[in-house]
Amino acid sequence: MASFSPKKYFKKIGTPSLITKYYNTHGLEVLFPISEGTPRKQIIDMLIESHKNLSPEKKILISQELAVLDTVSNKQTVLLLPSIFKEHRVARNEEIECQTDADKILHIYIYHDDIFKEILFLNDFYKNRSYMIYEAPEIDIKAAEYNLTELSKELTRILNTEERVTDCDVTGKILNNILYVSAVFDGLPEIIPIRNNETGELDRSNTRRKVEQIRFVYLPQDKEVLLAYKGNKEEKNILLDTFLRIVCKGNGFEDKIESFDLEKIKNKNFDFLTNKKNIPLLTWKIKALTLSFGGDEKFKKKLRITLPSSVHSHGLTPLYEALEEIKLSSDLESFEIENVSFMFSFTDKTTPDATISTACTVSLLKSSLCPLFEYERLARSLLKQSGIDEGFVEQAVKEKDEVTKKWEI
Repeated sequence: MASFSPKKYFKKIGTPSLITKYYNTHGLEVLFPISEGTPRKQIIDMLIESHKNLSPEKKILISQELAVLDTVSNKQTVLLLPSIFKEHRVARNEEIECQTDADKILHIYIYHDDIFKEILFLNDFYKNRSYMIYEAPEIDIKAAEYNLTELSKELTRILNTEERVTDCDVTGKILNNILYVSAVFDGLPEIIPIRNNETGELDRSNTRRKVEQIRFVYLPQDKEVLLAYKGNKEEKNILLDTFLRIVCKGNGFEDKIESFDLEKIKNKNFDFLTNKKNIPLLTWKIKALTLSFGGDEKFKKKLRITLPSSVHSHGLTPLYEALEEIKLSSDLESFEIENVSFMFSFTDKTTPDATISTACTVSLLKSSLCPLFEYERLARSLLKQSGIDEGFVEQAVKEKDEVTKKWEI
């Protein structure tokens, strides 16, 4: 993890008076002689100088706190704030003095400790997008939350082994009809040498148990569950099976795989705009795709086509114009599409007349989209409604379909 830089953090602050109020919470009186005409660089220099002049003890404490604030001050956590404010019945006009995302998080830290703790909890789920995705039955989200006590007991049983004895603390939070679940437990003992403060000798037999975390995200409307855990595939499958059986009251993990039908791109009339029910899609286009030919997997040859960016061309038009240029338009049926890179443009729900662009790559067995992020979830919905995303299928069925397609060609 990169070391904290006060200078970089203070550059993100747009309202210096918030720093004054923050210092007040530590019993410090710091005033900044700032007027409307004070240059931005001079303001930042004042903030940095005030930090340098702190006593060593205060500087260590404040640097630790600001490092946490800096980590949480990101676009995703700020997007969650309206929903959190509504839940806590906090007036939005409180933010009127906040100019930047860092201002908003600092304001909450100073005035709303309970909300800040929620933001810390939720931030854990968004700082890393490496999730395992699997299908899940749709049940009432409150009922799913009620099952977390049973989940805690079962995870404690599973995680206790000959090498490790631990409790598993499970915490859940519902926001925007999404259930966030964190399971925290003690990992295996690790030898961590430490130096004795009195003798100066190094104790090489000192052991420490690292705190580990399992993160589940249940999206009932999408009928999917996400899992993040630094374990092997078998461990992840067991954890996923446990969550599906206990929390979702489903059949558990059945070793299904995601399946995507990219052959639809070969239809010149294909258009996501005709499959955008309840989705604020403005435009879309293909940025690149990989074609393969040659039959057998070992001897298969691949061709990568990258398309130029243009604000005037959308849909399949740029692709087929490029295929015409290289004389492949009429032969596309003889190729297999290995993967496609899409670019979707959506209407920004929070800013009038603004757009949000979401890029993704889809192959036959996976996509780069993470449904935890709102606009990526919309893109996944587009893939489903268009028939490109075929959902989760048994691996044997998928392999049989692939063989059938080869014979058809």
